[in-house]
Amino acid sequence: MMAIFITRTATDPVCGTVVRVARAAAAADFQGQELFFCSSHCGATFAADPDRYVAASSVPSCRT
Repeated sequence: MMAIFITRTATDPVCGTVVRVARAAAAADFQGQELFFCSSHCGATFAADPDRYVAASSVPSCRT
């Protein structure tokens, strides 16, 4: 019997990096939505101005 593992991923709303949820450097709950971040820097950047990143139509590059 073969086991199948599913890796849950999410897109970092600050930089657009695809993040493995189990290995996310930071996470936040914003308006009932769980968000995950590639680095603590992106998590802190989001926390400083969450509306900017949730409403953003373009994603800036990550500077970690």
